[in-house]
Amino acid sequence: MTTTLRIRRNRRIEDLPPGLPGAELVGHGIAALERGERTIEALLVSLAAPRLRDIGLDVPRAADHIAEPNLALYAAVRHSGGDHFDYNALLGRLSSFADAAEWMLGRPAGKTA
Repeated sequence: MTTTLRIRRNRRIEDLPPGLPGAELVGHGIAALERGERTIEALLVSLAAPRLRDIGLDVPRAADHIAEPNLALYAAVRHSGGDHFDYNALLGRLSSFADAAEWMLGRPAGKTA
């Protein structure tokens, strides 16, 4: 007998367990996308939109309209005075968030963001 885990869709970031690493980045990114802004956080969420939706988060469709979000994110980090290490740190925090959310929801870890 196989069991299928039912993931609740259209979940808000506030619906997830508190204290997840990187939750503030994801929350700010989702809010920025809802306002139509292209902040570093919005680009980060756009990059991981499919994985975040798999977790059940309600990621605005605006995330799907950002061409090559990885390159846009890198350019935004550089423009803000950051470097490759800062870009990688953001990706690491995003991956930690997704891994922790999947674990807390009882899902196997997905691919890295």
